[in-house]
Amino acid sequence: MNLVLSAIPLWGRLLVVGLVLVAAAGFGAVKMHAHDQLAYERLQGQYSNFKADVAAKGFAQEQHTKTVVAAQQQKTKEVSSEYDKKLAGLRSYYSKRLRDATSTGSGQLSPLPITAVSVDATPAYIELAGACAETTQQLVSLQAWVLAQSSHP
Repeated sequence: MNLVLSAIPLWGRLLVVGLVLVAAAGFGAVKMHAHDQLAYERLQGQYSNFKADVAAKGFAQEQHTKTVVAAQQQKTKEVSSEYDKKLAGLRSYYSKRLRDATSTGSGQLSPLPITAVSVDATPAYIELAGACAETTQQLVSLQAWVLAQSSHP
């Protein structure tokens, strides 16, 4: 073996060693690339699964949101129609009281100014009481609406 090595010049031996090192490095690079390719494909599969999962959860959330919005709109309509009915009843009640108060006082003049002042003050009181009743009903209906909206998950 020593004869073979002595027959090859030094630069040839260095060339052979260099070629062996380059081949080993190339072989390692190919193996590393193959390993990297497998890792890349695995990550690509995980990413595809992640995207599909996010899309499915997003679709489910959109459907849930549509259901909640529809339920809240329905509750809003119910509370609004109930409010309109009660408000119409209040207005009818107080407008009747206002007509009653003005019809009894009209055409009758009292000889005493105190009585005349009290008759003129009655419609203003009824108007104020009606406005207060409307405001109260508005607040009661608003509370009912808030409770109805918050009761849905």
